Amino acid sequence: MLDKILLSRDNYIELATNTHPYANGKTDFDIMARIVEENSPQLPSDVFFSDIFRSFVDTCLIKNYQDRPKYGKLMEQPFFIHSTEQSVDVANWYRTVTSAASQK
Repeated sequence: MLDKILLSRDNYIELATNTHPYANGKTDFDIMARIVEENSPQLPSDVFFSDIFRSFVDTCLIKNYQDRPKYGKLMEQPFFIHSTEQSVDVANWYRTVTSAASQK
């Protein structure tokens, strides 16, 4: 169960970059060890992401669950507020992302 929780939090990185942060893990155990022992993954610095998005992702990936904000606090983050104020066509975005991924 722990692995599913930790890996699902890393989906932010994977969705933003189209690369899983532990893609080079050889086994499930290797990936789990890296999650436990290494610092949380971060968005790559050579790719443009807004500061408020970077802050939101970093906050979601705080390793210690006691230090990580609960949903109510996350909903107060500038990125979350900004995102809820905009209309987004997720289906179209998903088609674009999956199309780009299939061409790699």
